[in-house]
Amino acid sequence: MKKLLHFLPIALLILFSFNLNTYGQTSSIFDLAPTYVPSDTIPPVGFPLTQKWVFDYSVIPGGVSGGTVGAIFFEGKFYFNRWNGENCYTFLPGPTGAPDPSTLDTILMPPYLGNIRDMTIAPDMTNPESGVDFLYGGAANNTLNKMDAGMNVIQSWTIPGADFRAIAWDPVTGGFWSGDFGGAVTCYATDGTLVGTSANASALTGKYGMAFTSSSVYPGPNSLWVWNQLGNELNDLVQIDVSNDNIIATYSFTGPPPQGAAGGAETAVIGLDNVLLLNFQNLALGCYVLSIIPVELSSFTATANERDVVLNWSTATETNNQGFQVQRNSGSEFVSVGFIDGYGTTTETQNYSFVDRNLNAGTYTYRLKQIDFNGTSEYSEIVEVEIIAPDVYALAQNYPNPFNPSTHINFSLAADSKVTLTVFDILGQKVATLINGSLTAGSHEINFNASNLNSGIYFYRIDAAGVEGTNFSSVKKMTLTK
Repeated sequence: MKKLLHFLPIALLILFSFNLNTYGQTSSIFDLAPTYVPSDTIPPVGFPLTQKWVFDYSVIPGGVSGGTVGAIFFEGKFYFNRWNGENCYTFLPGPTGAPDPSTLDTILMPPYLGNIRDMTIAPDMTNPESGVDFLYGGAANNTLNKMDAGMNVIQSWTIPGADFRAIAWDPVTGGFWSGDFGGAVTCYATDGTLVGTSANASALTGKYGMAFTSSSVYPGPNSLWVWNQLGNELNDLVQIDVSNDNIIATYSFTGPPPQGAAGGAETAVIGLDNVLLLNFQNLALGCYVLSIIPVELSSFTATANERDVVLNWSTATETNNQGFQVQRNSGSEFVSVGFIDGYGTTTETQNYSFVDRNLNAGTYTYRLKQIDFNGTSEYSEIVEVEIIAPDVYALAQNYPNPFNPSTHINFSLAADSKVTLTVFDILGQKVATLINGSLTAGSHEINFNASNLNSGIYFYRIDAAGVEGTNFSSVKKMTLTK
């Protein structure tokens, strides 16, 4: 620690004395506010997206040379690739979500040698179910390259008919839209299958970047956004409905010199926003909000524990979340039985639990009413659970149902009993024995893992012989879906 403090004044002196001289202006690398915001980044009248921030290249330490066209946010970093040089600048996001100039790093990208204009992000094409994403781009030819976060080429495909200069991943068709500056715009899968064409996009004269939005990200039809470079005084952003190739709108970005020509384009999730990133070549990166990520409920379950019901739920993201009102229905209407505070705004997974205690035997349904701080609310899906009286023989419906691959089975015994619990397929063949032994009176639960079984309808049966002479048998149906 003492050594670090010894060198700190020297390091600070060097950093503070390092100034930039871009556009004839001087600014410190610690001055995060743009010294000049290119006027053509200002959204035109009628533009439906809110401008969140503009990152002015004049604050980049050392400045940038011409040809910086990147508009990618990948694995927590911004990528500013060059079309006429081997460098790719990367930055971490700062407090506002915009790139922090003090976090500059430089990656050499020799596979492109200055020929890459646009990139996109897509799943691993060789293993789409892995959940791992990669960078994709091309050197203005028909070769599509898959790259890791270090810009290393992992795999390549040669696709006749494609031209990977401007590029966008289409998760709906499973293909990549691509086009040259003045050529045809097509969508190909990596096996060479043509899955889409756009005559209206092809007719544009200066295609430099493309992005794709599905209706789940941005309201309206699935759209291809083409960033069209028309010179140093005019750039058009054209939104096209890919289902019918109709032009939805054209938005013209313009302003007095100095101007920035259109560069790369891409969608991203930054913080709690789905955004569209537009690169104004050599001058700035603009960030425009497509939609705000809502409270995303990733799971909601209900479990009976004797006379209690335990509710568990998780959220993947939360925005302005005041909390959850827990509602129960045991007859004809839902009533509130509790409230759990939310975490406000967060992109981290949050786990919640609530116990509804001392319930009578019966079937109950539950739902959550999520409430924002502004009073707006929405409801979760409904979950059902059964409380079994401990002084009777009973077999409850398994939960969840349908299930994959595990499910819970509850039952109760009125007396100590010799119990067998077996599972049969739809042909009546026994496929599993879950219990074969003596159990005490009361409520019981067992987990059934069907990972070795095929999807289909199954039946589970309990046979109980009580010490008091009572015999009990019951059968219920369950569904395995894989």
